[in-house]
Amino acid sequence: MFKYLEHQADMGIYAKGQSWKEVFEDGARAIFELMFAINKNQLTVSKRINIKINAKDIAVLFVEWLNELIAQKDIENLVFVQFNIIKLEKENGEYILEAEVGGERFDPGKFEQKLEVKAATYSGLKCGERGGKKFCQCVVDV
Repeated sequence: MFKYLEHQADMGIYAKGQSWKEVFEDGARAIFELMFAINKNQLTVSKRINIKINAKDIAVLFVEWLNELIAQKDIENLVFVQFNIIKLEKENGEYILEAEVGGERFDPGKFEQKLEVKAATYSGLKCGERGGKKFCQCVVDV
């Protein structure tokens, strides 16, 4: 589950779930649904990319994850529609995330572009647990 948060100039995202994996996958979906009008009936995956990142804490990892997806979108000219986190755990005092993401080449006839998300920021960044569920939120620069 994700939702958007009000912000003066940019946009906030809030993702929650039973696990950090679910939170990170929903955060990724929030970013791409903010950028593109995605028709779920027309989704296909023509390319998959493996991502591996690490960070000292879960909140920083969330921002790094979103920024890596934004970077790969631009590098590969892909619209990501599948997010599969294979590993998200803490080892030796550091969080490690390994994921496989899938998407297809950007086609303006298929994907209406909505907002241009430049980056996830540390503004409003917070991760934690509330009501038995995990959550992360941050502001994205649009």
